[in-house]
Amino acid sequence: MIGDTRLAYVGQQAAFEMFDADARAADDSAWNCEYRLVDPQHFPNITRLSGELAEVTDDQIFDATVVALISAGERGKPRCGYRGDGCQS
Repeated sequence: MIGDTRLAYVGQQAAFEMFDADARAADDSAWNCEYRLVDPQHFPNITRLSGELAEVTDDQIFDATVVALISAGERGKPRCGYRGDGCQS
């Protein structure tokens, strides 16, 4: 699963790099605007953190995704040998 996530990330980054610099800058700017335009009544946390959210990099998002996948895998892993009769879930 982590390998698939890495391949998807690399593919998306490669596709993004195919656009000219102005298009990439416009896309980045659009996300910044979107965070600031959400309804504060419905999304108070996004409103409060909009400046910080706009500063998060793609690499930080990828790193957090990998950590979440690894953590989820570790939580779901059976513990073998505990009862002496195989694995317990």
